[in-house]
Amino acid sequence: MNNLVDNFSQILEFGKNYGLPYEKKRAILREYLQSRVIEIIYLQKKSADLIFVGGTALRLLRGLDRFSEDLDFDLTRKLDFEKADLIVKSVITRFLKENIAVSLYRNKKPKRIYYELRFPDLMYDLKLSKNKQEKLMIKIDIEKFWLGHHKETVLFNHYGILANVMTPSLDNVLVQKMAAYKDRGQTMARDIYDIIWLIGHGARIDKEFMKKNKVPVPIISQLLIKYEREKKSIKKFKDRLRPFLINEDASEKLDYF
Repeated sequence: MNNLVDNFSQILEFGKNYGLPYEKKRAILREYLQSRVIEIIYLQKKSADLIFVGGTALRLLRGLDRFSEDLDFDLTRKLDFEKADLIVKSVITRFLKENIAVSLYRNKKPKRIYYELRFPDLMYDLKLSKNKQEKLMIKIDIEKFWLGHHKETVLFNHYGILANVMTPSLDNVLVQKMAAYKDRGQTMARDIYDIIWLIGHGARIDKEFMKKNKVPVPIISQLLIKYEREKKSIKKFKDRLRPFLINEDASEKLDYF
């Protein structure tokens, strides 16, 4: 038996103190494991050049009120994929030392590495699944994509875990989210929700960042046109989004776009 199983009731208590619904035990477990991964990564000096981006970064570092499944990172020019690979493998080593069974799946592409940390026994041991074969997966995506981040060091403090984490400014993230919404062939409700959340928390478009990354200047008008075109699908978007929200009624914010 490992410490995670022994301490799961304490982890759930942390989640309760953060306002997370007790019945969302799977989501709390995933968020705890994400937090451990972030801790192990940023204990390493070379990780100062690994930028934590995306929805999970907003959730864990900025208080976004929706759960997010993937850990997304951008590489700066100072860090190559070989070093990033070593960082991720150190996470596996640490979990195994703690007697937490985990395996690593890795898929390398020219400008991207995708990983899955697969925990084979955890769901069954914690009585979250009756299927002994069900695996819990933590996905990690590392790529070289965005240029010229305005980086900020944010203190991560959740589940009794402390770490200094490198992440983009909210203004940068707003540009990234707008570009994601514009470019996706199939719209993800989370993109719309996150844009609304970011603007509500004071984010403004970083025009310099847009220019460095060749994001078209008329992006706002392009997004409004796309939203109007998809308005008939808003109810469907809300239904897809609700399971990931801490307060499912917040799906109504999709109307504010």
